Amino acid sequence: MTLFSLINRESPVSVKRLVTMAALSGLANAMVLAVINSASGVGKQSFTSFRYVLLFSITVTVYIRAQSFLMVRSAVVVETILHGMRLRFIDLIRRADALPLEQIGRSSIYSAISGELVAISQATTEIVTASQAALMVTFAIAYLSVLSLWAFFITLIVAGVGVSIHLGKSRQREADMHEGVRRENGFLDRFTEMLDGFNEVKLNRRVAEGLMRDLTTSSDALRTIKLRVSHQFSGHFIFSQSIFYFLLACIVFLLPRLNEHDPMLLTKATSTILFIIGPLTSIMAAIPTFTMANVAVANIHDLEKRLASAMEATTAPGTPTPLTAFETIRLDQIAFHYTDQGGLPAFGVGPINLEIKAGETVFIVGGNGSGKSTFLRLLTSLYYAKSGTIQLDGAPLTARNLQDYRSLFSIIFTDYHLFAELYGEKQPDRDLVGALLQRFELHSKVVLEGNRWSTTSLSTGQRKRLALIVALLHQKPIVVLDEWAADQDPGFRKYFYEVLIPELKAAGRTIIAATHDDRYFYLADRVLRMEYGQLEPWDGALLMANPDDIALL
Repeated sequence: MTLFSLINRESPVSVKRLVTMAALSGLANAMVLAVINSASGVGKQSFTSFRYVLLFSITVTVYIRAQSFLMVRSAVVVETILHGMRLRFIDLIRRADALPLEQIGRSSIYSAISGELVAISQATTEIVTASQAALMVTFAIAYLSVLSLWAFFITLIVAGVGVSIHLGKSRQREADMHEGVRRENGFLDRFTEMLDGFNEVKLNRRVAEGLMRDLTTSSDALRTIKLRVSHQFSGHFIFSQSIFYFLLACIVFLLPRLNEHDPMLLTKATSTILFIIGPLTSIMAAIPTFTMANVAVANIHDLEKRLASAMEATTAPGTPTPLTAFETIRLDQIAFHYTDQGGLPAFGVGPINLEIKAGETVFIVGGNGSGKSTFLRLLTSLYYAKSGTIQLDGAPLTARNLQDYRSLFSIIFTDYHLFAELYGEKQPDRDLVGALLQRFELHSKVVLEGNRWSTTSLSTGQRKRLALIVALLHQKPIVVLDEWAADQDPGFRKYFYEVLIPELKAAGRTIIAATHDDRYFYLADRVLRMEYGQLEPWDGALLMANPDDIALL
């Protein structure tokens, strides 16, 4: 897809009208040249001179009005299109499945939003000016045919050779620009790693040096491809200027030999060629911008297709109906595996058979990398099982009821994100918020201002407490916690297990928590063990008893 096809497809106004105004602007510009050339041979005839002055004024006025309309409306059209594309991106991301979105990567999405769309926006004025200039050049060349067919044919031949050479090299330039975008995304991936792993970089010199070498190599490769593209465009610009000077030389030195009858012809033809220097320069300068805009449109179109593909499995008609209760969730032979870059199966979990009843408290134990987080993503249907089914109250999950099922869960994963605004709660219970902040010992740190938290710059443990407050405010029947207590101090950890979990259970909430805190296993109805992707009942019966009771034995 090109920039013009994008505008033609998504323009909120008629593209034909824009083209008409561009043509009118170009024609008026060329008419200025024709009027000047005609007036130059009139001499001092006052009536005729006045007529040309009037014609000149009308032509300039038409040009100004048409060009003004074209510039303003084209900016409105492009920005409206980009606004729609941004919203479409957001909606596609919102509807995308978690795993394919992770595979697309943040750098590609950031590049599209902050790079490609910006490139299209910035290119608008230059490309519109160049388009109008191209029409003006077309009309000027047509005027040249009226002056002299020889001058017209010379111009066509020289211009045709130049255009052919340009088109012959354009594919390589576009390929190099696509490669530049790919390498830029790769650099952004590594740079994001540096920011995410800043603490490790500061503490481990070998990590810092290795990452620095990788970033340097990536940046150097990016520089090489960018310089190659820049040199290509520089050579193109110089070649275009040379072609123009060659054309001017042909008109000056060759045309008089071909047509000796009109002594004013050389002056008029030369002035016509000189008149289009500015427009031709605009066109030449806009070619890199236009090429980059086309590459940006192609990359955005490709990303849109990938995001659309990522959301196909969750697409369902109608509006989701949030569920407020359930009786049982059953996992029947659920299995899942990741794939490597070659598409071959890598680590997986399952097959898993499990039934969770409403109001249960289930703890999941297992070492790091055993598959606990992957299992929780499968349970909450953020990841799709490769085989097996999930049944909600006896009915298998389908695209039609998937969003309803997800509405049962409030989830805090280890890689959770704490939003600065309390989304989803238009009128939160202020008294409840205040009470929860007091109970979670955050009342001196955070307040709710409107629907926005006064700060989220808290310690890791405090941020998790605030995230749990948000989860509780959503009033979902199932609370899923992935190592939530790992960052809490001993006192609050004890409060979480011995006070908060029993309160949630008494309120009818279902709690599913991945944890290592074996001291509190007795508070769970069941403890399940995840090891090498397999889930089975845990056999540590002694730790299922209250430690205070054990102390009496």
